[in-house]
Amino acid sequence: MLLSTLVFPSIQILINSTLQLEILQTLRISQLMQSLLSLSSFFIIFLLFYFFYYIIPYERIGNKVIAISAFWAALLWAIMKYIFGYYVTYFLAAE
Repeated sequence: MLLSTLVFPSIQILINSTLQLEILQTLRISQLMQSLLSLSSFFIIFLLFYFFYYIIPYERIGNKVIAISAFWAALLWAIMKYIFGYYVTYFLAAE
């Protein structure tokens, strides 16, 4: 989760900085690259939740249940990550 929680948002901050500073215009990342970063972040989070749901329970749970639970957890994690980024960008900047 360290990679998804710290590294990918740091890359997003760098991308947003390139949009505002002319000096950093050469560091612009294409839309395709940004989509690949988002998908890889989602996939890493999915794998981590799958691993946790596979290891932590005392009783054996079916792989289908684990995969569905990990998918929804990763999806909600990604949504909340974007909502938090929106909050930090627009509401904290106003203060």
